[in-house]
This record gives sequence, C-alpha cells and structure tokens, in this order.
Amino acid sequence: MFVGLLTAGYIPAVPADYSATEVAAFYRDGTNLIRLGIVLTLIGFMVWGPLIVVITRQMLRIRPEQKALAYLQFGAGLAAWQFLLVPLLVLAAATFRPERNPEVKQALHDLGWIMPFMPFVLQSFAIALAVLLDTGPTPVFPRWLAYFNLLECFLFLPAMLLTFFKTGPFAYHGLLVFWVPLGVFGLWMLVMAWGPTGRSSAISSWPGGLTVSRACMLPERSAPVQPSSSAVRLEAPESHPRTGHVPGAAGVWVLLLGEMSMFGLFFGIFMDARAGDRELFARSQQNLSVTIGLVNTVVLLASSLFVVQGVRVARGGEAGRASR
Repeated sequence: MFVGLLTAGYIPAVPADYSATEVAAFYRDGTNLIRLGIVLTLIGFMVWGPLIVVITRQMLRIRPEQKALAYLQFGAGLAAWQFLLVPLLVLAAATFRPERNPEVKQALHDLGWIMPFMPFVLQSFAIALAVLLDTGPTPVFPRWLAYFNLLECFLFLPAMLLTFFKTGPFAYHGLLVFWVPLGVFGLWMLVMAWGPTGRSSAISSWPGGLTVSRACMLPERSAPVQPSSSAVRLEAPESHPRTGHVPGAAGVWVLLLGEMSMFGLFFGIFMDARAGDRELFARSQQNLSVTIGLVNTVVLLASSLFVVQGVRVARGGEAGRASR
C-alpha cells in the first residue's frame, strides 16, 4: 500500500496550494507512474476487508451484550474502506486523460485528497470502548489496545480542519493532516493485524460467566462428560487472576496519552513553523522571559507533587490533609 503511494508520488503529498497549472503538470509528467502507484495501492487496500472481519469476529467473543460495538466497528470499517477506495478511483480519473483541462484536474485532485476521517475515528472508538468494557477473567484483547485506539482517535481529529487551510500543518499535505494520520494509520493496521491474534484463544466464554477449555470441548455426538471429569473445568470468573491489567484507572491513561499527544502535536507545529522562518524565531526569543518560564515550570512540577501526596494521604483516610 505504501509502496504504491510512493510510486505514484503521493508521498510527500502534492501541496494543497498548488495552482491548477502545477497540478496538471504533476499528472501530465508522471502519468504512467501515478497510474501504476494507484493500482498497487488499490491492491494493498484489499487487506482492509479481511482485517475488519477478523476484528469483528474477535469483538463478538467479548460478551453478548457488547455485540452492538462489534457491529458498529464493522459498519464504520466498511465505510472507511469506501473512503480508502473511492478517492483513489477519483485520482485515477485525473490521470485517465492527460489532456484534460487543468481546472478539472485540480478539482479531481482536491476531491481525491479531501476525505472524511470520521469513520476511522468511530471505528477506533468502538474498539477502544469494547476493550475497556471487557472485564472477563481472560480479556480477548490486551488492554493497551484500547488506549492505542483512543490515541488514534485523538490524532485523527485535526484532519477535520483540512477544508479550511491550503498551507501549514492543517492543509491536506501538512504535518497534522497528512504525515501524522498516515503514520498512525500504517501503525494501526500493523497493531490491529497482530492484536486480535495476540491473545490465546484457548479460553472461550460461555453464557452465565463460565469458561471452558476449548481444547477439551467434545463434539455434540459424544457422550456427556460427568461434572467430576478432569476433561472439563468449569469455574467462576473470580477464581481466575486477571492478566494484562494496567495499573491505574482507564480515564487517567486516556488523559495522559491525550496530553502527551497534544504536546507532541504542538512541538511538531513549532518545529514546522520554525523551519520556515528561523530568523523570526531567533528574534522572537529576545522577547521571552526566562524568569517567568522558570516560575511556571516550578509551579507545574510542584502541583504534580502535591497531587501525588494528596492521593497518598487520601488513601490513608486523611481527607482533611488531602484537601490541604
């Protein structure tokens, strides 16, 4: 898939502020390579369908009452698949007639690059919510997969602003709309291709909260096994120690990952802007106050320390001291 995008010249993306003449020249000068790259990318996108089916199949194993989230993920995944395929077909149409009017080519190019990211966000959110609600003795997915999908949701949100900008990090060739989502999308496909199969499927959930070893399941035509038999072990979920548990509340991890991602995006924007005008940034540094920056840093670190101390004494039952 990524080989196809590289072959077509779509990595890096054609700038959104290109004129109609420049866009037409891009498609005219590399017509056959662009066509080949689009075909390779379309072939690569074929893996999306099987991946969505596997994720849905595994999500259905979590709990019967969470089928709605599995079906939501499946529907959003199918919609996302269309938004992967249709824009490429539009871009292929831009290469089909090299002699076409430059304004028409520019319109086709814009149509191929301005795509909605909401199906991807909805799909990842459904997966994350299902994983967080899976409190069984043997979770189907590792818990960190939920936080990874929530992080992807957050990193895709800036792409909603691409229709407002033709330059900068929010343009469809910019840092926050092209490079970050592209990298996250590629990583997501690798992680989700591994995640659903990364857990042992030896334990299968039965209604009523009981579990049975799948390796010991007998065909229906076999004689029933007595409860005292060692071939089948039925136990309450509470007797199984929970594995793969991440310490702390899930909301805290979402908050931390979101804050880290936001600061990462800010630093990315800063570096992108600084690369465009180093002299302006050098002059602007003279107007900064080191003292105020130092005080601000001390306040931030001290407040974090007080939060930790407050939680510690609150757990010890000292509510008044925790408040102070």
